[in-house]
Amino acid sequence: MIKTDSPVRVTSAVLKIVALVTMTLDHAGHVFMIPLMYGSHPVPWLYFALRTVGRVAFPLYAFMISEGCRHTKNIKKYLLRMAVFAAVSEIPFNLACNKTLSYPEGQNVFFTLFLGLCACYVVRLLEENGKSFLWSIPVTALLCASAFVLSTDYAWYGVLFVWLCCVTNKTKPAVRFCILAVGLLLIAKPWEIFLHPGVQGYVTNSLRQFFGSLVAVPLILAYNGQKGKLRMHKYFFYAYYPAHLIILWLLLQLLF
Repeated sequence: MIKTDSPVRVTSAVLKIVALVTMTLDHAGHVFMIPLMYGSHPVPWLYFALRTVGRVAFPLYAFMISEGCRHTKNIKKYLLRMAVFAAVSEIPFNLACNKTLSYPEGQNVFFTLFLGLCACYVVRLLEENGKSFLWSIPVTALLCASAFVLSTDYAWYGVLFVWLCCVTNKTKPAVRFCILAVGLLLIAKPWEIFLHPGVQGYVTNSLRQFFGSLVAVPLILAYNGQKGKLRMHKYFFYAYYPAHLIILWLLLQLLF
């Protein structure tokens, strides 16, 4: 169990629920608000609010993937499960987020989490053999490159963040906060501000990404290593991802 000095104790059940809710709000903002913004009822403030809240989800999912790798008894089944749901989620992701059945330019976040899980697995193997996690850097770099080539959601910096969650498991809270904050800064892609000087949209997006996702770090630090009480089938949180995307797409067809 992870020890924490925080007066608040957060279980994995709480983290999963927070991640699920914020992810749903994020996707609802993306699916519904963009058509409204370009229609007769512009609501940029609501879009901004939903997408900012939604930034909390990925860091929490990334952290739970790293914890799952650490504690699962059958890592091969875990990897297979992630790969299967990555494949199953691709069409729902394309329909809801890209309005098409096929979108080679971008893959859903399950692929990113799968590659991150692979990186964590390497770290786990090294730890079991008494070796430093530093030996996992070359493999993690290859996995990050794979995410870049595949254009997965959150790309290489998403894979890197999963790895950071894994390797900082035993560091002090203050140090872990700083390291994870740097990881989230990469997710915010601040370099785009300099690549597109004067374009307000890139500045706003980077700030939204960083400060929105930063909210997740205190929750991660408050995690007490317990499962908590959550009476749901273990596959619910996997199936929810493609299911809610299909529902959002269907609602979009009805409303627009």
